Amino acid sequence: MLRARPIQQKNRDVKREAELLSSALPPLLLQAEQLVRNINPGIHGRRKAGSGEDFWQFRPYSQQDPSSDIDWRQSAKRDQLYIRQKELETAESVWFWLDTGSNMLFRSELAESSKKTEAQILVLAAALLLMQGGENFGLAGASARASHGPVAFDRFAHFVTDQNGFDLEAFSKKQAASGRSRYVLVSDFLYPPEEIEATLKKLSGTGCTGFLLHMADPAEVSLPYSGRTRFEGLKEDLSLTLGKVEAYRDDYQKRFSDHQALLKDLSKSLSWSYHFHATDQPAGTALSALYTALQGGNG
Repeated sequence: MLRARPIQQKNRDVKREAELLSSALPPLLLQAEQLVRNINPGIHGRRKAGSGEDFWQFRPYSQQDPSSDIDWRQSAKRDQLYIRQKELETAESVWFWLDTGSNMLFRSELAESSKKTEAQILVLAAALLLMQGGENFGLAGASARASHGPVAFDRFAHFVTDQNGFDLEAFSKKQAASGRSRYVLVSDFLYPPEEIEATLKKLSGTGCTGFLLHMADPAEVSLPYSGRTRFEGLKEDLSLTLGKVEAYRDDYQKRFSDHQALLKDLSKSLSWSYHFHATDQPAGTALSALYTALQGGNG
């Protein structure tokens, strides 16, 4: 996976980026609120699956579910194993991991905002929906615990804009997963596949489920450059110059597609949801997919 950016894209000072993002909190919130208004999901609290008496829904069986929960009659009808969920079980909390590693600062001329800014807006919008539904939510690496309500959302919003450098390695080391939690991981996932798999399996091993929101700049998807192009790596001493970059385009696009497929297959194997979002596409589509998954639908 190519992990470089064209030299035409100037390096951003991380401290200055943080200051700009902090000052941009109101605009980010306005964009998040606009997203919420546009999808109009019929906001309400997610009904809680549990050990109560009232039936809620059938959902596909996963390896983490006890076999005693399987509804054999419903499974026979659908030719797939399903479990019967009931309401009023222990409430779940939703934890967000917003990748704030240096990769996420990239923005090409094909996009209006960086991956990080787009991710921040989507995370804020999702948390706003959860707040309006009375749900508990928190930001991995910043929130001491998951909370609910307007005060919690205000604190969460400042965490989102202030957090920097919290990449996959930091998240995997710091976050202590707890059962009955759901995780929303928002990243470009430009990490070695084995590190991504280890992190997801660690979370799933505690009984957590989740959602992968895979972000990418359109230039990272298509590699639209031509002619002699110099790419800068993530460290100052790393760079790559290609004399005819278009000659590598087909191979690059295949590798990108293969990485997408790997993430999607890994998510499916763990009963997680997956959605790909390029930053030149409508953000509402990604938010709708995320909200549907959090409600228990197919993401």
